[in-house]
This record gives sequence, C-alpha cells and structure tokens, in this order.
Amino acid sequence: MNIFAAFIASLMTFFGWAPQTSFQGYAEGEYVLVGPADAGRLEALNVARGDEVKGGDALFSLDLAPLLAARDQAAAALAGAQAQAQNIAVGSRPPDRDVIVAQQRQAVAALALAQIELRRVRGLLGAGAVSQDTVDQAQAAETEDEAKLAQANAQLTVADEPIGRAAEQAADAAAIDVDQAALIAAQWHLDQAAPTAPAAGLVADTYFRPGEMIGAGQPVVSLLPPQNIKVRFYVPEGDLGRFSIGAKVLLDCDGCGAAIPGVVRYVAPDAEYTPPVLFNRDNRAKMVFLLEAWPAQRATDLHPGQPVDVSLPTP
Repeated sequence: MNIFAAFIASLMTFFGWAPQTSFQGYAEGEYVLVGPADAGRLEALNVARGDEVKGGDALFSLDLAPLLAARDQAAAALAGAQAQAQNIAVGSRPPDRDVIVAQQRQAVAALALAQIELRRVRGLLGAGAVSQDTVDQAQAAETEDEAKLAQANAQLTVADEPIGRAAEQAADAAAIDVDQAALIAAQWHLDQAAPTAPAAGLVADTYFRPGEMIGAGQPVVSLLPPQNIKVRFYVPEGDLGRFSIGAKVLLDCDGCGAAIPGVVRYVAPDAEYTPPVLFNRDNRAKMVFLLEAWPAQRATDLHPGQPVDVSLPTP
C-alpha cells in the first residue's frame, strides 16, 4: 500500500468510516426469443424446457406445405423467364436458315441469268434484231433479280443474329432478376419456418404445442446462452468512485465455488432508491426458489434470479 492510500485509510479509520467491501446483487439473463417470420401451424417442437442445445440444432418447424409451394412457384417462374430469354437470344433454327440459304442461291443464279440475257439483247439491239423495249425489259428483270438477292442476303443476316431486340433482351434480363429475388425470398421464408438455435445455450421455456397456430414473429422457444448471464448489483453513492467501465470485480454466490471474475460494463447515469428487497446474508435464508435438475456441468454456473455478492479484488 502506498503512502497516499495509507493516509486515506487512516483518515477513514479516524472518522469511523470504511469503504464497503461487498455489494449485493443478483444474476439476470438476457434471453433470445426465437419465432417464425410468418404465421402458420406448429408442426413439430424439437426441444423442451431445460434442454441444452448447440448452435445449429433444430428448434421447431411450422407446416411447410404452403411455403414449399410458394418456393416451387418462384422456381418455376424463374425457369420460364430464363427459357424466354434464351429463346430470344439465339438465332433462327437450322432448318429455317437452310431455307433462306437456298433462296439466296436461287437469287444468285437468277441474277446471273438476267445479266447474261441483258448483254445478249443489247448486242442484238445494235444489230437491229430487237427493239429497245426488249432491252428495257431485260434491264428491269436484272434489277428485280438484284433486289431479290439483296433481300435474301438481308434475311440470312437476320437469321444469324439474335431474334430479340436490345430492349427486349434488357426486359428479359430484368424479369430474370425479379424472379431470382422472388426465389431467394421464398427460400428465406421457408428457412425461417424451421429455425435453428443461433448459439449454444439452455432452453429456458417453450410457449406453444404442436398443432397450435402461431402469429408472425411470436416467440416459440426462449434460449439462454451462457454468455448472456450478467450480474446486477447496487453500490452506495459514496463507493461509486471505486467503479468504472472495465473495472474488474469478483462474483460470489451460494454453491458457485471459487469467486467468478467479472468486468463492469455499465454504470447507471442516474441514482435510484435502494430496492425494497435487499439480498443480504441475513434474509437470504427466507427466500425460496423453484428448483429444476440441471446437468452436473452447470452446477457452478450463475442462474438468473440467484443472489450474488460482488466485491473488488484485493489490491
């Protein structure tokens, strides 16, 4: 003990005041309430009060039939949108393209024949064997065959490109995104209808039985993870300066064995009157508790509602 501490201790002894060495409190649990996201009928309850569960263990499940149907409907809608997009994205079928290729070849041959005929009648025109009308008709036939070949070439180009326009393809892509999101949402609702334990802990209570209807968000199982147990205790105003956030303390309770190390995580900003029931060693024997058999390995754990003495470690 340093000189200053010794001086303060001597002053407190002189004036008949000494700092309190133990403070009364009680254990309290912060429970995790697990319930479904959607309303439904409770199909199975996999746990009972007092069970120990591990993270990921099944807790309960609702009637999954309507949610499975919704999920399957969303999956079918997505498959339809994907098929529609694929149909628009591909070109013409091979048989259709073969027809266009044959038409193109026919147009090439017809144009070649028309060009030959035009050259022939032009030669005859010079010899005076045909009239100008015959040459004009041959010229028109050649022009028509050129147009037919251009049309066949254009049809072949279209056949080799995707059927859908850019706007239609964008709409199909957006429809796929919407249906994918709907499928993800349907699967999430299905998963929420059969939840698992978010962490290891004790099943503190269950609130429904199989066959009963449950509203959306209503808790079905109450869990108490061991790390969610804290101790609330009361410190007089004169001793408050000895505590701060992060201060180390010792927690003692009946049947807990050696003192349990603890850390102060909250200091109330406002004062309050002493609780009407002060847990101390004089009146602790007058209290009664509902007992339930727990596994032996939890015999030294703190239980919610259990009186606890809190003290500061010896310097």
